[in-house]
Amino acid sequence: MLEEPEKDEAISQIDPNIDRLTENLVDTLESEILSNALSVSYDSSKVVVRFSEATTFPSGSEELKDAMFPILEKIEGVLADCNGEVVVSGYTDNLPVNSSRYRSNWDLSAARAVSVVHQLVFNNKLDANRVSAAGRAETNPLAPNDTAANRAKNRRVEISVFNPKCEDEEWAF
Repeated sequence: MLEEPEKDEAISQIDPNIDRLTENLVDTLESEILSNALSVSYDSSKVVVRFSEATTFPSGSEELKDAMFPILEKIEGVLADCNGEVVVSGYTDNLPVNSSRYRSNWDLSAARAVSVVHQLVFNNKLDANRVSAAGRAETNPLAPNDTAANRAKNRRVEISVFNPKCEDEEWAF
């Protein structure tokens, strides 16, 4: 019985800045969420925007698809109103990379994360000092790498915003 109050307590302790940033991202990215191009989630320390590989990159490449540029501009606009550390993480499935350009999934996942970071800081709306890239390769899979569909779920890029502090337009003077 003690677990239930703890769960309720944990829910009530979500930082209002995390709620605000999540709401702003969901409102801004509504059409992309509805089309399954990305998802927005949160926990007690961060907000995460998760892109599928199908949305972001051609297979085996770190070159952003054209459709990503306006989406990243929207995200950049929302994040410009918040402080907090922004970590862009690239993930792959567990199949070996079939490319002379990348030595491993580590190289490919890092290159993809860097491509997104470059675009996020390109317009100088976000301070580059608060943004970093991480190649995660096949670590932290969302699903077992046992089917093509599951491997596709694991190939993704995530933009995580840790401990955001967002301006509240209602309280601005």
